[in-house]
Amino acid sequence: MKTSYLSHILKVFILLIISMNLYAEPLELSSFIVSNNQKTISSKYNGYIEKFYINEGDYVKKGKLLLKIDSKEMSTLKSQTILSIEQAKLNFNIIKSDLGKATIDFDRYKRLFEKQLISKSDFENFQLKKSNLEKNLQIAKKSIKQSEDKLQEINKNLKYLNIRASSDGLIIKKNINEGELATAGTPLLTISDVDNLNLYLDVAESDLSKFREKENLDIYIESLNINQKAKVVAILPSVDSGTNSFRVKLSFKRTDNRVLPGMYAKVRVE
Repeated sequence: MKTSYLSHILKVFILLIISMNLYAEPLELSSFIVSNNQKTISSKYNGYIEKFYINEGDYVKKGKLLLKIDSKEMSTLKSQTILSIEQAKLNFNIIKSDLGKATIDFDRYKRLFEKQLISKSDFENFQLKKSNLEKNLQIAKKSIKQSEDKLQEINKNLKYLNIRASSDGLIIKKNINEGELATAGTPLLTISDVDNLNLYLDVAESDLSKFREKENLDIYIESLNINQKAKVVAILPSVDSGTNSFRVKLSFKRTDNRVLPGMYAKVRVE
């Protein structure tokens, strides 16, 4: 009788545990929405902001001209380099002409030397003159090439003064105004991808199984009273190893233009 009573108690206890698991409270976590790609744009060169083509809050497409920097220093350098190319070409043509004359003279003096009508030292002087002109012609040719390469580099750098958007995004901050001096490396504006968004959740190790390979997690954005669907893209170790928790990264594509980075969102997992 006692054994039957204990068996009955054990069955009730097992059923109670199963019941508790079946009706366990779903896990609810919250976090802030962040952009999947936020960039700070700066200039490579010093110069005054000549023109802004956008304002804060504008949504821009990749390749859109954002601003133009006026760099007198770069423009002056370009003018000087063009002048250097012209001078180098002029020098090249003069040496080339002198070499042509020297070659004719050398051939004539060579025949005279072979007939022993001039001395060996005179012949060698003409030979040296021709050799020096040939070397100078090569130097002049290299000088033209170097100046042309420099001009090509300047033209390439001048393109950086017309700053364009490298991706689609929302202009969320301008750090400078037209007419102000932009210095190399100083942030000019910030552009944020608002179409591809992320959430980072701090999840206890015991709850990780609820997130593995999930692709249709419900995200509730309370301020807008809307839901979005997200998927788990990574499970990362926590920065603080003492908490025994992990960071779960979710990604989603916004379906409502009102959704923005920085908004508060809740995630409910059964």
